[in-house]
Amino acid sequence: MYALLIDVVSNRSIVLIWSEKNNKLIGENIFLTENNSSEIIISQIEKVLKDHGIEYRDLSKIITVIGPGNYTSIRVGIAAAKGIGLASNIPTFGITQHELIAKSYKRNQNYDLIILVHAKNEDFYYQKFNNGMNLCDEIKILHFDDILDKITEKNCLVIETENAFVKLLLKNNKNLKNLVSNYHVSGVSMEIIFANIDKNTNKNIPKYIKSPNAKIHKKEKIYK
Repeated sequence: MYALLIDVVSNRSIVLIWSEKNNKLIGENIFLTENNSSEIIISQIEKVLKDHGIEYRDLSKIITVIGPGNYTSIRVGIAAAKGIGLASNIPTFGITQHELIAKSYKRNQNYDLIILVHAKNEDFYYQKFNNGMNLCDEIKILHFDDILDKITEKNCLVIETENAFVKLLLKNNKNLKNLVSNYHVSGVSMEIIFANIDKNTNKNIPKYIKSPNAKIHKKEKIYK
């Protein structure tokens, strides 16, 4: 049997096919994220399945990235996964961008892992993991300055999915050695994702993180 991963939320859209029998990646399809629609995503999925002689009935599970990120991309990705799942009676599961990176990143490292996804302006979706795996807190929106404060608290590795954070560092004459920008999840590192998806995993509930539900950075008044 095979598992399917759909990600149209991250900074590149990708469809992965994983062989559960051989425990390895057997196919992937990377495509442009602009103007995504359910029809485009389904066609990309069917292409990678056809290229490897796999049919929907050969799938045992479907995993989709549920956010946070662009509202439309989140909805379209979940709709595609649920549509295939319902039509072919395949269980579907959800995973956030942050979990996807943390769980597929190299493990056994003695540091905190901070993952950043650009939200807007100088705000980022922030989440911290311990030792690259164990979840420390919920995803929240933090301002650039607040993130800098947290980074300097202790030794940590920072991963951002684009390059907005590093641009702000340069703009503010800040230096951060342990920063990985424009990070892409490697298909060959997906073993732990597919191996640990079970009935307790998020069942495709969209992950929207909106400013009203987050602590907003407030600038201090210098002159009274």
